[in-house]
Amino acid sequence: MRIYRFDEIDSTNKFLREKEDILEQDLAIAKIQTAGRGRRGNKWSSKEGAALFSFVLKHDDQIEEKEYMKLPLLVGYSLLYSLKKVENLDYKFKWTNDLFLDEKKISGILVEKIKNNYIIGIGLNLNNTNLEEAENIGISLKNKTGKDYNTGATRFIMKSYDMLKVA
Repeated sequence: MRIYRFDEIDSTNKFLREKEDILEQDLAIAKIQTAGRGRRGNKWSSKEGAALFSFVLKHDDQIEEKEYMKLPLLVGYSLLYSLKKVENLDYKFKWTNDLFLDEKKISGILVEKIKNNYIIGIGLNLNNTNLEEAENIGISLKNKTGKDYNTGATRFIMKSYDMLKVA
């Protein structure tokens, strides 16, 4: 696993998409993401305080392509499971790529296939209390609990990756 850390980047997904020597489990983590996006090109940018990361999952020829269509669901479930270990709250998964808390978005997931790789991006509102344009529709874990959380994405991503390998 190679880990790429950025104080600021346009998009962790874009960084991995454009990387020539991409390897399985490559992980890009950012403190600030200025041009992140969700499904259908929706904007997902964030000030410092969110967990923003993307990682690579190689396509396995032993697995039918249609099974990979379930990746957003598997990643969402894995993230929900991991979040419950941090704070046992009533998170909801909204098909196909969002997690909600108190009817507000706490996380977005983007899965893209590039050649023989799946780039899985996750934006998770942890400590970012200023949600700017998403203030009325978004929430962070800190908004809910008043606590500060470790924004190191590695434990979330490894839990997600391990659960994907089992599935």
